[in-house]
Amino acid sequence: MRLSTLIITFFISINCVFSQSSTVGVLLSSGDLFLATDNINTTVINERNPYAPWGIYTTAQMNIINTGGMPMMSSGGNYPNRLGINYGFFRNGLNVGVGGKMVLHDFEPAEFYPDVMVRFHPIKFFTQNPRSIDIAVILNLSNTVEFGAGISVPFLLNRY
Repeated sequence: MRLSTLIITFFISINCVFSQSSTVGVLLSSGDLFLATDNINTTVINERNPYAPWGIYTTAQMNIINTGGMPMMSSGGNYPNRLGINYGFFRNGLNVGVGGKMVLHDFEPAEFYPDVMVRFHPIKFFTQNPRSIDIAVILNLSNTVEFGAGISVPFLLNRY
């Protein structure tokens, strides 16, 4: 189940959507890696509408272990996976996402929770330029409340 969820998320993020900007961050209390693509519906962009507000987000827990050699990433124990869609207000200065959170356990059934992800991009908010480099202040509301930080870049992280 874990592997299939990760494969589906990876497949969606690299093959189906092409964003105008991407955000990479971390949720501080859990150490979850946060990935978001913004402005994925580029077919609606024209001279009158230079911005498409829809996007998607996901998270994955990354445990970095050091066995004396090279540090490796592993997925151990219980870790949450989030997947949702987001909408950018004020030309992506404020981004609100709604989705689901799945907490996997080794010997118990998975638990599912609703998930709300709010991102604030101060430079995009004040300049109204959705393609500028910016920081991201992240608030996640689910079965826990978490804060995070990240960086938003104007180029495509999910295009090959």
